[in-house]
Amino acid sequence: MSVAMRWLGPYLFKAGLVVALLVGAWIYVQRVDQTARSEQKAADVAEVKLAREQARAEDLAHARRTEKAQARNTKDANDALVTQLADARARLAAYLRRVRPQADQGSARAAALPGLADAADFDDVTYQGAVVSVTDLDICTENTVRLQNVQAWGAKFGADQ
Repeated sequence: MSVAMRWLGPYLFKAGLVVALLVGAWIYVQRVDQTARSEQKAADVAEVKLAREQARAEDLAHARRTEKAQARNTKDANDALVTQLADARARLAAYLRRVRPQADQGSARAAALPGLADAADFDDVTYQGAVVSVTDLDICTENTVRLQNVQAWGAKFGADQ
């Protein structure tokens, strides 16, 4: 060996040792950093999963509350429909009682004309001046009450949300 190698050898060995220690320390720090990042990522994933589960539970609870409110409003509307229909039919009957004398007068005046309905047939057939039969009036009354009931139900349901 040359003199330079003998003189530089121990220093080169020590320098190589220092470099190896520094590289090892750098690798260790990188590994610790990677482990911390993966642990943080796992914690973030668990937090997101928990938040999603809570949001899903809240959505389900809201859907159940909405369903219960809708069922309650539907029951209330159906219960009210029975009384509303009875009231509307009573008002229709009162209206027909008021109109019947006019219909009787109309058919008495036109009794000589063939094809006109008699007053006895008033409940089933339209008289000369009528545009709509009593049956059709009853159907229209029922449909109107049902549609008003649906409107009230929709307004109430929309207010509950």
